[in-house]
Amino acid sequence: MDILREKRDSNLELLRIVSMAMIIAFHYVYKGGFDFESGGTIINRMVYDVVYHFGEVGVNCFVLISGYFFDKTTFSWKKVIKYAVMVEFYLLLGNIILICFFDGDKMNLLNYKQYIYLILGNKYWFVSAYMLIYVISPYLKKMIINLEQVELKRLLVIQLVIWSIYPTLGLLGLNNGDTESSPYYNRYIWLLVMYFMGAYIKLYDIKYMNDLKKSVSLFIIIILGLLLFIFFEEYADVRMKEISAVYFWRPNSVVVFLFSLTLFCVFKHIKLGVNGAINYIASCTLGIYMLHDGVLASVWWYDIFKNAMYQYSKKFPFMIMFAVVIIFICGIVIESILKFMDKYLKLKCKRIWIELKS
Repeated sequence: MDILREKRDSNLELLRIVSMAMIIAFHYVYKGGFDFESGGTIINRMVYDVVYHFGEVGVNCFVLISGYFFDKTTFSWKKVIKYAVMVEFYLLLGNIILICFFDGDKMNLLNYKQYIYLILGNKYWFVSAYMLIYVISPYLKKMIINLEQVELKRLLVIQLVIWSIYPTLGLLGLNNGDTESSPYYNRYIWLLVMYFMGAYIKLYDIKYMNDLKKSVSLFIIIILGLLLFIFFEEYADVRMKEISAVYFWRPNSVVVFLFSLTLFCVFKHIKLGVNGAINYIASCTLGIYMLHDGVLASVWWYDIFKNAMYQYSKKFPFMIMFAVVIIFICGIVIESILKFMDKYLKLKCKRIWIELKS
């Protein structure tokens, strides 16, 4: 879903990096084995609750970016194959790392079933959903271009009412606070909504977020509202029945949707020009995602960073940032090696082809 990043202005590429950092931070708290019901400092609990909302904000922003560049997207089966190969590579790499360093099951490496589903498997749900959107993106593009502004706006309003506003407000306090339990909802549908939203912003913008000042103001209001809600839920003894402090963490909740939308608009209006370093790191984010999640998920959080031991520590907020930085560095190194090998092999094949022709 990308045009050449080196030619893109770096504001939304920086958002891509920030989004991936938010996803990793979320996984740190979500999969880290914490139990703040049994205790923890006020600061750590607050950090935990806030970071818990980051992951789906990052996912939403990734797809908003793709939708924003819908008119620049050129479909290619080569790209589909490329991402399928990436999935297989990171599955294989993860299993090899488990065997070599963490007493992994050698038989699991030979289990062919985990490799044959390519991007349609459930090892990396986001990659699967993302690539399915990419496969139908030429038809989405035609639909978006041929819809009048009022029609596209109406479509978005209908989708948001059904899959965001109603489940957030209508199910408040029900179904264990799960806004994703509404009828006929799934993650793929929601990412399509975000794709349409990104495209709408590209074509028509949003009146109340059409400059940096407005976007920042609304973003601050959303953040302060979320912090206030978490404070009352955790510390002010005014808990709403069956509603936790992280009730709004899912991607389709009104709060996380607005969090994502305002954050996207803030970066959209930032003027950075073209920055090669930012664009290069952004090109590594999908690899970073596959490296830190999937096969190696538990290894990062239980064996390497030992997350849960910092539940009562003053280092807890800093350990989240430390984990993000380390995973980024590892991912960039691996992606850089892959990019070098890809470039080398293409050059080698080109030379062989020229020699055969001559």
